[in-house]
Amino acid sequence: MERLQSRHLIDTADSDEVYFVRLGTIQRHPRVIPADVRDSLLKYFKHKLFFAFGWDVFVGYLGSNSKPELFVTNNQVEYFLSEVERRGGVKIDGIDDASKVDPMMIRGLKHIVKTTDVVQFHEKTSKEGLRYDSSPRVLWTQEQRARKKEIEAAKKAEKRESAREHALEMERLVKQSIEDRKMVFIAVDIEVYELNHKCVTEIGLAILDLRKGNTKDAKPVSRHLRVKEYMHLKNGRFVEDASEKFEFGKSEILTLKECANEVKTVFEENGDKAIFVGHDGANDVRYLRQIGADLPEDLLMVDTLTLWKITHGEDGPSTLGRLLMEYDISSWNLHNAGNDAYYTVQALMAMYGKEANPE
Repeated sequence: MERLQSRHLIDTADSDEVYFVRLGTIQRHPRVIPADVRDSLLKYFKHKLFFAFGWDVFVGYLGSNSKPELFVTNNQVEYFLSEVERRGGVKIDGIDDASKVDPMMIRGLKHIVKTTDVVQFHEKTSKEGLRYDSSPRVLWTQEQRARKKEIEAAKKAEKRESAREHALEMERLVKQSIEDRKMVFIAVDIEVYELNHKCVTEIGLAILDLRKGNTKDAKPVSRHLRVKEYMHLKNGRFVEDASEKFEFGKSEILTLKECANEVKTVFEENGDKAIFVGHDGANDVRYLRQIGADLPEDLLMVDTLTLWKITHGEDGPSTLGRLLMEYDISSWNLHNAGNDAYYTVQALMAMYGKEANPE
């Protein structure tokens, strides 16, 4: 689609009469274009091509209005309309006198440099139903911008500190649980169909009962549940398919409802002794809710990715496979939910179970 190109910062002194026009008025100008040619010209007034023209835009307050508006000079408007006329081969009426704005009527007139600021401002102030921004960033003083940066930096620092405190509390829970041997680590991993994440295809469960004193080998009891309704869906384009390669027992084929009930039963049986374990497990929790396997609201939860970041920073391994490599844990057929759950427990014990000796 052919776009028009403006002449940037056209000198208003070249015009006999200098006035401004609201940017929104120009974009609505097709209302006065003859209907028989309107469709062929409309593309130049639509969002993408209209802003691609490269308007030199000003922002200011008209008269006593408290809402800022966007304006362009008359010579830009005339040039834009003449280009549309030339491309369309049809005469277009100019801007009517009622739409012309005397520069003396505009307070606080300021030039906007960035096209993105123009688009964002226009979107925020021109659509019906959106709250009008009476103090857009393009009108801020240097002091206001500096203050905003300080506030944002303080919020980010507070958020980081809160996340760190949460992670440290998580770490204390893991260490205390391993020491006391009164809790049960239950790792959950979910696999979904890569082309439709609403289709949960596999659920992995790995249970390490610390009360049985089996922290030395850190070999959890692992289960692999395959969802009967979606067994025909196979990954492989973006994520490796290992649905038939469970390494720690026999896969169980159940309906989606039965899978959800199995997960709920495991946590209900262990009650307040259960600790949910995941690797970047927020998505797994979301998928469990999606299939109706809601976990208890007061369930204790730990995450191996979060725990890694406590001591190694944000640049640590983002995937379970990389985390296993960090601890020299041999793993086979990842992306099988049962295997991933098993290895998540082993990774956790390698991090904090001093007696753990994974294969």
